[in-house]
Amino acid sequence: MKLRRIPEIDLARFATKGEKEQKSALRSYDAGGGGWSYDPARSQCFNIFNPTTRLGLEVARPSIEKILQEVTKACRDEAQKQSCVEVTRLLWEWVQSEAGKAIERPIPSMALGSIGAVRYWGNFAVQYNGRPHFVFFDHRRSNGLTGTARRFAFSMMREQLIATDIEFADAGLLILQFPQPKKSDRIIRAYTDEGMELFDLYTLQDMVANTYRIWAEVLEEKRRTDTRRAAGE
Repeated sequence: MKLRRIPEIDLARFATKGEKEQKSALRSYDAGGGGWSYDPARSQCFNIFNPTTRLGLEVARPSIEKILQEVTKACRDEAQKQSCVEVTRLLWEWVQSEAGKAIERPIPSMALGSIGAVRYWGNFAVQYNGRPHFVFFDHRRSNGLTGTARRFAFSMMREQLIATDIEFADAGLLILQFPQPKKSDRIIRAYTDEGMELFDLYTLQDMVANTYRIWAEVLEEKRRTDTRRAAGE
Protein backbone atom coordinates (compact mmCIF):
# COMPACT_ATOMS: atom_id res chain seq x y z
CA MET A 1 0.00 0.00 0.00
CA LYS A 2 1.37 3.37 -1.03
CA LEU A 3 1.51 5.78 1.90
CA ARG A 4 0.35 9.34 1.59
CA ARG A 5 3.22 11.69 2.38
CA ILE A 6 3.13 13.49 5.74
CA PRO A 7 4.09 17.20 5.39
CA GLU A 8 7.23 18.36 7.20
CA ILE A 9 5.52 20.27 10.02
CA ASP A 10 3.15 17.40 10.81
CA LEU A 11 5.96 14.84 10.57
CA ALA A 12 7.98 16.80 13.14
CA ARG A 13 4.96 17.01 15.45
CA PHE A 14 4.08 13.30 15.18
CA ALA A 15 7.60 11.84 15.23
CA THR A 16 8.38 13.40 18.61
CA LYS A 17 5.36 11.83 20.35
CA GLY A 18 5.15 8.46 22.08
CA GLU A 19 3.66 5.54 20.15
CA LYS A 20 0.16 5.73 21.65
CA GLU A 21 0.05 9.50 21.21
CA GLN A 22 1.20 9.15 17.61
CA LYS A 23 -1.46 6.62 16.75
CA SER A 24 -4.18 8.77 18.28
CA ALA A 25 -2.92 11.89 16.52
CA LEU A 26 -2.56 10.10 13.18
CA ARG A 27 -6.10 8.71 13.42
CA SER A 28 -7.42 12.24 13.84
CA TYR A 29 -5.09 13.49 11.12
CA ASP A 30 -6.34 10.89 8.69
CA ALA A 31 -9.90 12.09 9.23
CA GLY A 32 -9.06 15.78 8.96
CA GLY A 33 -6.77 18.04 6.98
CA GLY A 34 -7.16 21.58 5.72
CA GLY A 35 -8.51 22.56 2.33
CA TRP A 36 -5.56 24.79 1.41
CA SER A 37 -1.90 25.42 2.21
CA TYR A 38 0.53 28.29 2.69
CA ASP A 39 2.42 27.33 -0.47
CA PRO A 40 1.69 30.68 -2.19
CA ALA A 41 3.30 32.52 0.75
CA ARG A 42 6.16 30.02 1.02
CA SER A 43 6.95 30.43 -2.68
CA GLN A 44 7.74 34.13 -2.12
CA CYS A 45 10.09 33.77 0.87
CA PHE A 46 13.12 33.69 -1.42
CA ASN A 47 12.05 36.95 -3.09
CA ILE A 48 11.42 38.63 0.26
CA PHE A 49 14.93 37.82 1.51
CA ASN A 50 16.35 38.54 -1.96
CA PRO A 51 19.68 36.72 -1.52
CA THR A 52 22.75 37.54 -3.57
CA THR A 53 24.06 34.78 -5.81
CA ARG A 54 27.11 32.74 -4.77
CA LEU A 55 29.09 34.93 -7.16
CA GLY A 56 28.01 38.01 -5.21
CA LEU A 57 25.59 39.31 -7.82
CA GLU A 58 22.63 41.31 -6.56
CA VAL A 59 19.25 41.84 -8.18
CA ALA A 60 16.62 44.40 -7.31
CA ARG A 61 14.27 43.20 -4.61
CA PRO A 62 10.69 42.86 -5.90
CA SER A 63 8.29 45.34 -4.33
CA ILE A 64 5.89 44.15 -1.67
CA GLU A 65 3.08 45.00 -4.06
CA LYS A 66 4.50 42.70 -6.73
CA ILE A 67 5.08 39.92 -4.22
CA LEU A 68 1.53 40.18 -2.87
CA GLN A 69 0.21 40.13 -6.42
CA GLU A 70 2.00 36.84 -7.04
CA VAL A 71 0.74 35.40 -3.75
CA THR A 72 -2.84 36.40 -4.55
CA LYS A 73 -2.69 34.89 -8.05
CA ALA A 74 -1.60 31.54 -6.61
CA CYS A 75 -4.43 31.33 -4.04
CA ARG A 76 -7.56 29.30 -4.70
CA ASP A 77 -10.06 30.97 -2.37
CA GLU A 78 -10.57 33.97 -0.12
CA ALA A 79 -9.54 32.24 3.12
CA GLN A 80 -6.23 31.14 1.63
CA LYS A 81 -5.63 34.57 0.12
CA GLN A 82 -6.25 36.43 3.39
CA SER A 83 -3.97 34.15 5.39
CA CYS A 84 -1.16 34.03 2.81
CA VAL A 85 -1.22 37.80 2.31
CA GLU A 86 -1.15 38.30 6.07
CA VAL A 87 1.95 36.18 6.70
CA THR A 88 3.69 37.57 3.62
CA ARG A 89 3.29 41.14 4.90
CA LEU A 90 4.52 40.06 8.33
CA LEU A 91 7.61 38.41 6.89
CA TRP A 92 8.38 41.42 4.70
CA GLU A 93 8.27 43.71 7.74
CA TRP A 94 10.36 41.29 9.83
CA VAL A 95 13.08 41.08 7.17
CA GLN A 96 13.29 44.87 6.93
CA SER A 97 13.81 45.26 10.69
CA GLU A 98 15.53 42.05 11.85
CA ALA A 99 17.45 40.38 9.03
CA GLY A 100 20.73 41.23 7.36
CA LYS A 101 21.94 40.25 3.92
CA ALA A 102 21.15 36.83 2.54
CA ILE A 103 23.19 34.63 0.20
CA GLU A 104 21.83 31.98 -2.13
CA ARG A 105 22.74 28.42 -1.24
CA PRO A 106 20.90 25.77 -3.29
CA ILE A 107 20.56 22.66 -1.14
CA PRO A 108 18.70 19.48 -2.12
CA SER A 109 15.97 17.83 -0.09
CA MET A 110 17.04 15.19 2.42
CA ALA A 111 16.40 11.64 1.22
CA LEU A 112 14.90 9.21 3.72
CA GLY A 113 15.05 5.91 1.89
CA SER A 114 11.81 4.49 0.50
CA ILE A 115 9.77 7.05 2.47
CA GLY A 116 10.86 9.85 0.17
CA ALA A 117 12.47 13.15 1.10
CA VAL A 118 11.98 16.07 3.47
CA ARG A 119 12.91 19.72 3.27
CA TYR A 120 13.22 21.94 6.35
CA TRP A 121 15.06 24.85 4.70
CA GLY A 122 15.08 27.37 1.91
CA ASN A 123 17.83 27.82 -0.65
CA PHE A 124 19.61 30.62 1.20
CA ALA A 125 21.28 31.65 4.44
CA VAL A 126 20.60 35.02 6.07
CA GLN A 127 22.54 37.13 8.55
CA TYR A 128 20.69 37.14 11.88
CA ASN A 129 22.13 38.16 15.24
CA GLY A 130 25.58 38.53 13.71
CA ARG A 131 25.93 35.15 11.99
CA PRO A 132 24.48 33.33 8.98
CA HIS A 133 21.38 31.24 9.60
CA PHE A 134 19.41 28.81 7.49
CA VAL A 135 15.66 29.31 7.85
CA PHE A 136 12.56 27.14 8.03
CA PHE A 137 9.10 28.74 7.90
CA ASP A 138 6.14 27.46 9.88
CA HIS A 139 3.34 29.70 8.62
CA ARG A 140 0.54 28.05 10.56
CA ARG A 141 -1.75 30.10 12.75
CA SER A 142 -2.13 27.14 15.14
CA ASN A 143 -1.06 23.49 15.39
CA GLY A 144 2.45 24.41 14.33
CA LEU A 145 5.78 23.17 15.63
CA THR A 146 6.01 22.51 19.35
CA GLY A 147 9.29 22.78 21.26
CA THR A 148 10.17 19.12 20.68
CA ALA A 149 9.04 19.37 17.06
CA ARG A 150 11.39 22.32 16.57
CA ARG A 151 14.18 20.16 17.96
CA PHE A 152 13.34 17.55 15.31
CA ALA A 153 13.30 20.17 12.53
CA PHE A 154 16.56 21.72 13.70
CA SER A 155 18.13 18.25 13.77
CA MET A 156 17.10 17.61 10.18
CA MET A 157 18.53 20.98 9.21
CA ARG A 158 21.80 20.31 10.99
CA GLU A 159 22.32 16.96 9.28
CA GLN A 160 21.60 18.17 5.75
CA LEU A 161 22.87 21.74 5.81
CA ILE A 162 25.78 22.01 8.17
CA ALA A 163 27.20 18.59 9.01
CA THR A 164 28.06 18.08 5.32
CA ASP A 165 29.19 21.62 4.43
CA ILE A 166 32.45 22.91 5.90
CA GLU A 167 31.81 26.43 4.62
CA PHE A 168 28.72 26.75 6.83
CA ALA A 169 29.94 24.69 9.78
CA ASP A 170 29.43 27.66 12.12
CA ALA A 171 26.06 28.72 10.74
CA GLY A 172 23.01 28.89 12.95
CA LEU A 173 19.54 27.48 12.38
CA LEU A 174 16.40 29.59 12.54
CA ILE A 175 12.69 28.76 12.59
CA LEU A 176 10.13 31.50 12.04
CA GLN A 177 6.60 30.81 13.23
CA PHE A 178 3.48 32.91 12.61
CA PRO A 179 1.06 32.20 15.48
CA GLN A 180 -1.93 34.24 16.53
CA PRO A 181 -2.10 34.58 20.32
CA LYS A 182 -5.58 34.75 21.83
CA LYS A 183 -7.29 38.10 21.36
CA SER A 184 -4.29 39.45 19.45
CA ASP A 185 -2.94 39.94 15.92
CA ARG A 186 -0.63 37.43 14.30
CA ILE A 187 3.05 37.81 15.10
CA ILE A 188 6.38 36.28 14.14
CA ARG A 189 8.30 34.29 16.71
CA ALA A 190 11.92 33.50 15.95
CA TYR A 191 13.63 30.41 17.41
CA THR A 192 17.25 29.35 16.99
CA ASP A 193 19.08 26.12 17.74
CA GLU A 194 21.45 27.83 20.19
CA GLY A 195 22.04 25.64 23.24
CA MET A 196 19.78 22.87 21.95
CA GLU A 197 20.84 19.22 22.02
CA LEU A 198 19.90 17.79 18.62
CA PHE A 199 19.01 14.29 17.45
CA ASP A 200 21.62 12.42 15.43
CA LEU A 201 20.92 11.09 11.95
CA TYR A 202 20.25 7.51 13.03
CA THR A 203 17.75 8.63 15.66
CA LEU A 204 15.99 10.81 13.09
CA GLN A 205 15.77 7.94 10.64
CA ASP A 206 14.30 5.66 13.32
CA MET A 207 11.77 8.31 14.36
CA VAL A 208 10.60 8.85 10.79
CA ALA A 209 10.42 5.12 10.04
CA ASN A 210 8.40 4.55 13.22
CA THR A 211 5.94 7.32 12.36
CA TYR A 212 5.36 5.94 8.88
CA ARG A 213 4.93 2.42 10.29
CA ILE A 214 2.19 3.72 12.57
CA TRP A 215 0.73 5.75 9.69
CA ALA A 216 0.52 2.56 7.61
CA GLU A 217 -1.28 0.79 10.46
CA VAL A 218 -3.77 3.65 10.79
CA LEU A 219 -4.51 3.67 7.06
CA GLU A 220 -4.95 -0.10 7.06
CA GLU A 221 -7.39 0.20 9.98
CA LYS A 222 -9.35 2.76 7.99
CA ARG A 223 -9.34 0.58 4.87
CA ARG A 224 -10.72 -2.38 6.82
CA THR A 225 -13.38 -0.23 8.47
CA ASP A 226 -14.47 1.19 5.11
CA THR A 227 -14.61 -2.33 3.63
CA ARG A 228 -16.83 -3.58 6.47
CA ARG A 229 -19.15 -0.61 6.14
CA ALA A 230 -19.43 -1.12 2.41
CA ALA A 231 -20.37 -4.75 3.05
CA GLY A 232 -23.03 -3.66 5.53
CA GLU A 233 -21.32 -5.23 8.55
